[in-house]
Amino acid sequence: MSWRRRIGKEDESLFFDGCEKAGLEVKHLGSRVYCIKPVGNENSETKS
Repeated sequence: MSWRRRIGKEDESLFFDGCEKAGLEVKHLGSRVYCIKPVGNENSETKS
């Protein structure tokens, strides 16, 4: 799943720290680009 959401630069660390505390893995991929997924989930898409 892909979506866009602009977060104010001052709120980024608050948001991503909250994601990690909620049990999500946060990966920084580039300038203001992040991948957020459940911890330990290598592939979040359902295979058929």
